[in-house]
Amino acid sequence: MRVIRSDHRGNSRRTTRNLEQFLADDNALLVISGMHSPPLFANQAFINENHILTLDPWPAAGPITRSQGENWLYRLSLDDRYAGEVMAKHAVEHRGMTKPVMLLEETGWGKNYNNMSTVFDILGLPKVPVIWFKWGIGEDSADIIMRQIVAGGHDGAIMVANANEGAVLTRAMARLDAEQRSPIISHWGITGGNFHNMVPSEERQLVDLTFLQTSFSFLDSSLSPFAQTVWSDAIALHADMPRSPRQLRAPSGFIHALDLGSILMMAAEKVSADKARSAKEVRQLLRNRLETLQDPIQGLVKTYTQPFSQVTNDNPDGHEALSKENIVFARFSEDDAIELTGP
Repeated sequence: MRVIRSDHRGNSRRTTRNLEQFLADDNALLVISGMHSPPLFANQAFINENHILTLDPWPAAGPITRSQGENWLYRLSLDDRYAGEVMAKHAVEHRGMTKPVMLLEETGWGKNYNNMSTVFDILGLPKVPVIWFKWGIGEDSADIIMRQIVAGGHDGAIMVANANEGAVLTRAMARLDAEQRSPIISHWGITGGNFHNMVPSEERQLVDLTFLQTSFSFLDSSLSPFAQTVWSDAIALHADMPRSPRQLRAPSGFIHALDLGSILMMAAEKVSADKARSAKEVRQLLRNRLETLQDPIQGLVKTYTQPFSQVTNDNPDGHEALSKENIVFARFSEDDAIELTGP
């Protein structure tokens, strides 16, 4: 088996070209997605119409996995359908916010987070405003947003951003006078790039910043033997692997890919006896197996029993291997490690 890397650079049209190249390869079996949601969301119909088996260990936009009929996208990652609810409840019930504001990236991904308004309404905060920002936001625009937050008397911000834009907004919060700063509860999108360098520790210490993660960490003081073996094997197999888990800068990407790969290998073992004549037939067999696996599969986040099933009106989460119970919060440490803090 050979892995071919194709960089879509966060661009949906480039993703389409990559998928077309996939279809032109008679030996291509499956696609493992990159970090961004918009390329998958924009190409969802193309993926399903062309039966491109697609595994998602990172992009979180809720609709990605929820088309019915010929649905070929499977996720083991954060799910924005529930992540917004978790962040909103955390802001009100754990952090005591009474007048938060939503800072949302103005893309299809960010717009999905408008569903937090419904959750805030249920929690008794019916008019939580949204401030939109675009990719590539500059320091001046971020400063204007922070002045809006201060002028509005907001006591916290729920931020949906990737690393670059999240860094610009966080630095802008740090530039405020101490009494004007408010906590930021962020999507984990900020952990998928160079945020820890763009906002170094001395600046991060000025801002109360927490963000979503899923509920496993190699920094746990009581790692299972399975987790210890995974880490030692990763170091042995990959020369560019960090020597210490504290140096693993986007741990969820590694963790989810490991668990999703374990599920895939179990499906592949059950397909191996089938005499398929083409890659297209193997893709269909793998898809069938993914939805019918019954044997427990040891992962890092949890042990998976039937991680996937068919998506229907009554089962919209059929292609989601994780649930909101697997979502927790984390902070950056002084040495840039990601440390889980709890629910």
